[in-house]
This record gives sequence, C-alpha cells and structure tokens, in this order.
Amino acid sequence: ISILLLTIYILTKYVKSITRPIEELKAKMNFNDIKKLSKINPDDKIVELNSLGITYNSMIENIETLIKKLEIEERLKKEAEYKALYSQIKPHFLYNTLETIQAMAISDDNDEVETAIGNLATLFRIGLSSDKSFIKIEDELKHLTSYVNIQLLRYGDKFTFKLNCDNINKKSKFMKFTLQPLVENAVRHGISKRPEGGTIRITTRELEDSYSILLEDNGVGFDTTKAPDDSREHVGLSNVRTRLIALCGGSLTVHSVPGEGTTVEIRIKKEEVPSASLGRR
Repeated sequence: ISILLLTIYILTKYVKSITRPIEELKAKMNFNDIKKLSKINPDDKIVELNSLGITYNSMIENIETLIKKLEIEERLKKEAEYKALYSQIKPHFLYNTLETIQAMAISDDNDEVETAIGNLATLFRIGLSSDKSFIKIEDELKHLTSYVNIQLLRYGDKFTFKLNCDNINKKSKFMKFTLQPLVENAVRHGISKRPEGGTIRITTRELEDSYSILLEDNGVGFDTTKAPDDSREHVGLSNVRTRLIALCGGSLTVHSVPGEGTTVEIRIKKEEVPSASLGRR
C-alpha cells in the first residue's frame, strides 16, 4: 500500500508539472481583448512545453506587430478620406464665391467687390494655407465670418447672422473647415428659399469633455427621412459628419422640420483632438 501511495503521489506531482504550464498558457490566452495578451516564461524542464511556450511568445510578437501595422494603416486611411472630402468641398465654395464676385463686378459695384475680395483673401489664407486637419477655434470663426460677409453682400438683407461664442476658449484646437459648409448649407437650401429671408444663429459651448456648436436657422427646413431632390444638396452636412467621426470621434446631429427650420449640433471630444494635426500659419 505504501508503495502504491508513493507511486500515486509521484504520478500526481509529475502530472501537475505538465499541466501547470499548460494551465498558465491557457490563462494567458485571453482572447476577450487581444491587446491584453502577454508573453509567458517557457518551461525549460520539459522540451515539448518549452517549445510550446517559445512558439506562443513568437505568436504574441507577431500579433503586436500586426496590430501596430493596422493602426498605422487605419490612420493613413482616415487621413486619405479627409483629404478626399476636403478636395470635394473646396472647389464647391470657391466657385460659388467667385461667381458672386463676378456678378458684382459686372454691376460695377467697386466698393462691394473690394470687400468681397478682402474676405475671399481671408478664406484663402485660413482655409487653404495648410493641409493640417485642425486649427484654432478663433481662426475657424474668422474663416466663417469672411464667408458670411461675402454672402451678405450677395443676399443683402435676405438673412441675418448671429454668433455667440464668448463662452469658449478660442485658442483651443478645432477641426478645420467645419462651420462654413454648414452655414453655406443653411443659406443655400434653407434661408434663400424662404421669400422673407431668415436668421442663422451659431451658439458655442465648452463642456467638461467636449465642445458643442449649435447652428440654427429658420429657413424652409427639410424632411430628414427623405433623400434630397438634388444629389448635391446637403453635401456639406454629410462631409462634415464623416470627417468628425473619422478624425476626432465627434458627431453631427440634424433636426429639421419642413416649413420651420433646421438645427445642427456638432460635438467634438477634447481629448481626441490630435495635437500633431494642429495647423500653423
């Protein structure tokens, strides 16, 4: 009996010496979060387990390399998407602005042409001077104001523009070319289609972890459940939303009622604005 018990004890110890490294390996292979996988210390007492441990560690190194590669590829993809969207928007507003200036030049209204060209210069300086994705909020607001000034020359008293941004840090970083496409959309597809004109109002707020920008107009509004008749209509909304999501984890929501107007809210999370993308003039 003593010999039998001793044999069982020895066998138990031997089995545990084999199963313990396997259990350790099993515990390390937690695929619930692939980024938390970690290496193990290979068992050098048993050749097969040592080989298994070395192979597992090699697999972890390969996974880490692939994750880094995918992260780089994803970032490059987002940057490419941004540049593609930016190139779509840029000619859109430039051509409209130049058409406005051309129409005023034909009417020989030189003072207004001078004002329009000055505002266009500001648009060029801020909007096209850098391929960076982010600029200071104050520069984004200057860019927007220049655009609005040009449109006021075109539409006269057709609409009024109100900007309330005193409660936000204007030195903070902000996604470039965000507000102008939204105001352009409000003017062209909302206010200009209302015989008596209307008002566009922008209100900014600095929240604990994000910026909130509310753009309201009392134009004709539209049905958000239906596709626009013109395939180009509301392209500004779509492009800004896509860039917000791709570049800074932001969001854009739209509430519109036909005959009453449209409200657009932008949220940009502060901590997700990459400092390396801040433009310098």
